[in-house]
Amino acid sequence: MRMVASAKSEVRAVLRARIVLTAAAGLVNGAIARELEVGVKTVRE
Repeated sequence: MRMVASAKSEVRAVLRARIVLTAAAGLVNGAIARELEVGVKTVRE
């Protein structure tokens, strides 16, 4: 049986992808957090 992902998990996946792509561009955690308007703790995890 296949489970359908919730909208919340999709939002998390998109945020995680944006964090990874921004980090790959060379930004440090604090700059990523400011740019994406999330906490530094979110970026670190």
